Amino acid sequence: MIRYTTISRPNASFICANSGFGFVSYFEELFAPCERLYIIKGGPGTGKSSFMEKAARRAEAQGLLVERICCSSDPYSLDGILIPQRALGITDGTAPHVCEPTLPGAREQLIDPGQFWDGARLHAQKQEILALNTQKRALYASALSLIEGAKNAALCRHGLLASHINEEKKERLLRKLSKKANAPAGTAQTRLISSLGMKGALQLDTYTRQAKEIYTILPYYGTELLLLEALLKKLKEEQRTLIFCPDPVTLLPEALFFEHSKVLIRCGTPLGSGAEQKIHTKKLLSPALEASCILRSLQKQEEGLLESALILLKNMQDCHFALEKIYQDAMDFDAFEQYQAVLLEKMLPQ
Repeated sequence: MIRYTTISRPNASFICANSGFGFVSYFEELFAPCERLYIIKGGPGTGKSSFMEKAARRAEAQGLLVERICCSSDPYSLDGILIPQRALGITDGTAPHVCEPTLPGAREQLIDPGQFWDGARLHAQKQEILALNTQKRALYASALSLIEGAKNAALCRHGLLASHINEEKKERLLRKLSKKANAPAGTAQTRLISSLGMKGALQLDTYTRQAKEIYTILPYYGTELLLLEALLKKLKEEQRTLIFCPDPVTLLPEALFFEHSKVLIRCGTPLGSGAEQKIHTKKLLSPALEASCILRSLQKQEEGLLESALILLKNMQDCHFALEKIYQDAMDFDAFEQYQAVLLEKMLPQ
């Protein structure tokens, strides 16, 4: 089983993922309620994340709640922020999470750090930039192929499990968990708390920090994901309010958070929290399938492919940092900061 490193950032989530289905993004869903959306388009290292962090801190100083959207490759860098009380969002609209205006000026405003860089200097380094981007893309494409392979192994196992589960025991657990969730009527929102990127396998503790009750479904060949998938389906059919956290490999649910009751139902190893209750799913599995070697074989394949993908993603860092250095050296950050001060005053007037 891949070990995730826990990252502590208050009220933060991922909204993109390097997944078994390629690069996936939930930006459109996240920013749909925004009446104003600022889209930043610029090269690596040009201050996009720093600007969003300034905006976040300014909003918090005004007593506003801010949701930080962390970069899935580097959780200390931002891909966006959401300020619900002002129906305001700011996002990095640069590839791979491309975001284009649909109502330019009326809803979206473009921010271009490129007006503060030395274009002639960057043009002179065109071949170096091209070579670094080519190398980075090749590593990334290979990593995504490996994650896709891991997804295929996981979903193959998932399909086998679905036909070898004790339905009566599963339904009993579902009724119990559904009652514990105590979710009011509403809709489901999507947020990711896990990512696979240049910094490794990472997991945010956003909802474990907020939860008053935690139910951890212990891993057992994927039976935990199957149970949580069934619970999500049941609660969606009942139109319950919840936050759905997909697993970055399969996009199956790895956690459900119920903000109203502050209950978290998650899959994974125990957290060791006093508010945590453990749920075992071993008894759901047919003894015949459990005794076969196929589940162990598929799990080993999935883990091996993910470990290889993480090595390639980590190797991308050198290219990424080299590109950042090129763009940073070409930036007039003093002029950009003056521009930011004016823009922040318009966005979030004191």
